[in-house]
Amino acid sequence: MLPIPISQLLETNLIEEERLELKRGFNPEDVMHTMCAFANDFNNWGGGYIIIGIHDKTKEVIGVNPSEIDTILKKMIGLSNKIHYPYFPVVEPIIYKNKTVLVIACPGGPARPYKAPTSLGKNSEYKYYIRRNSSTVIAKHEDEKELIGMSNQIPYDDQINHKASINDLNLHLIKQYLKEINSNLDPEILKFEELCKSLNIVDGPKEYLKPKNIGLLLFFNKS
Repeated sequence: MLPIPISQLLETNLIEEERLELKRGFNPEDVMHTMCAFANDFNNWGGGYIIIGIHDKTKEVIGVNPSEIDTILKKMIGLSNKIHYPYFPVVEPIIYKNKTVLVIACPGGPARPYKAPTSLGKNSEYKYYIRRNSSTVIAKHEDEKELIGMSNQIPYDDQINHKASINDLNLHLIKQYLKEINSNLDPEILKFEELCKSLNIVDGPKEYLKPKNIGLLLFFNKS
């Protein structure tokens, strides 16, 4: 589930415009390129959001046909695997203003830099994609060098803290935060690990799930 309601994505200034990509319909190639750009997180914004079913100019809610959602979700898996290295965002269909829209939450990836094929055709060339203001573009030569140089420079907030435990995160503080932002995440229903994953404050495989520094900064269990 998404950690933030769609109303806050679209109706407040909580998320900068550069981190939002609105699309009237599902164009697999465009979506893949923007996923790659958000994963590269060139400006260390923390990734971004793609919302399908909303007019990119007028912000009119057009919606996605509910009968097409399953097909799109299956295509999303294929797009995730085409990015190198495979990158899997959080994808959720949501009812907004009585219509179904698809929200794709794309946090900065832990294995940047990421490349994506320029097209979905055979033998397509792979390129690095980044965000320039509110647009997704192919990285120029100087940007590409900087992006490669950033590969070992994951922002401190997004780094895993190997010396800490997921038990160092305070559930009470997390609940307070979710209440303050009017989140749809329900800590009474979700398991603690699932809740932390949805908030993107932990990372790693199931057998070695560790908190990120941002999680410890916000929700450290002092008791």
